[in-house]
Amino acid sequence: MPPASRRSTTSTPGSCCCTAPTCWTAVPRLRHPGIEAMREHDRARRTAYAASVLAWLDATGNVAEAAQRLTVHPNTLKYRLRRAHELFGLDLGRPDVRLSCWMQLRLTD
Repeated sequence: MPPASRRSTTSTPGSCCCTAPTCWTAVPRLRHPGIEAMREHDRARRTAYAASVLAWLDATGNVAEAAQRLTVHPNTLKYRLRRAHELFGLDLGRPDVRLSCWMQLRLTD
């Protein structure tokens, strides 16, 4: 446990005085603006970007496993992931983006 002088007595975001990497001030935003746009695109154009991203996230980035779950060729899944980045700004190479996208897709699925 940190010394009393380093412990925070508040629990509101941004008010912590500690330097821990798990501090409230280090938590990324949990809503990615591209997710709703992607879902709307899928509804309007009958595409499967959201399902593809979620399958890839559920497979922890394993393209072959995610493609098998979706019953598509791995190259099809790679194309969809690349297009999701281009169309909706999903930079799935960033861990905080992966987390926020996964949570948002899971909670609204």
